[in-house]
Amino acid sequence: MSDLILRNAEERDVPALKSLTLELRGLAEIETPSFQTDFHKVFSLCIDDPKCHIIVAERGAQILGHLTLWLRPCLSHAGLCALIDELIVAEGARGQGMGRELLEEALKRAHEAGCVEIEVSTGFDNEPAQSLYRSQGFEERGLLFERDIA
Repeated sequence: MSDLILRNAEERDVPALKSLTLELRGLAEIETPSFQTDFHKVFSLCIDDPKCHIIVAERGAQILGHLTLWLRPCLSHAGLCALIDELIVAEGARGQGMGRELLEEALKRAHEAGCVEIEVSTGFDNEPAQSLYRSQGFEERGLLFERDIA
């Protein structure tokens, strides 16, 4: 994938990121009524926060994937931990190693920041994502509970 560029997201990427995120929302059956109106505002909050890294995978000026990485202090580890919030590759670009490259970049950034652990979650039935995470040394260590608030 020598023609693949990994870089930080920029304002000009909002339409492509929104489109990719809609793909993820469809796969994960996420429903948030304010998504269409609030996406840009939340994107701006993320890129203005030094603890957030939105990494895009670009080929030929087309964004084909992205990963959101958060760095946060964690009392139980007495150190910095990382959380991957989203990892999505466009449907037509899957199976080409792009997800692996995004994940490796996130691992590199977490290591450089001094993180002691990195977490990611995925759906029970998302075997390709589970396989990717296992291939990079991730292990199942818990169960994620979610609850909608709004």
